[in-house]
Amino acid sequence: MKQAAFQIVLPAIGASSNRGAMGWCNISLIETGDRTILFDTGSNDDRPELLAELARMGVDVKDIDAVFLSHFHYDHCCNIEVFEDADIYVSARELEYVLSGEFKTYGDPYIPYGMIRYYEQRFIPFADGEELFPGLRTLALPGHTPGVSGLILEESRVVLTGDSVKNAYDYTHGIPPYAIYDAEK
Repeated sequence: MKQAAFQIVLPAIGASSNRGAMGWCNISLIETGDRTILFDTGSNDDRPELLAELARMGVDVKDIDAVFLSHFHYDHCCNIEVFEDADIYVSARELEYVLSGEFKTYGDPYIPYGMIRYYEQRFIPFADGEELFPGLRTLALPGHTPGVSGLILEESRVVLTGDSVKNAYDYTHGIPPYAIYDAEK
């Protein structure tokens, strides 16, 4: 079996102003030899660049076997409709957070609820620590949202984290990411 390798398709961009903070997430491509997996899909605004960059990399949208969503914020999940043939993995806890309406109690404004309900039957829930594919294991990283998760590429000792680690400075100085759910967690 080939060691899982990843490359960044689109890099993250963070921005803030007196009107609040927003950002665009990293979108990464993982290739295992048997599977081609997209880690997060980005927002609608990312779509033209995402498709162009995948094409530049020689990857057609039909080549994507699976999509791993770190969580359900719009800048991580709004392009799932592009990947019609892909399995879509999201943590069971994140799915519960949204479908139960719990996100409303925390005033989480970043959930594209209508889209998630529309695609509800396509989501494949996973548990913390589950091996999704050989050499790829899930990792719960609650705080930003209760179900935000990372993906461990075990052989290369890499963890893709979504918004659980915002940047190197914050990580090395123990500054947690913006927490919608529970800052202590």
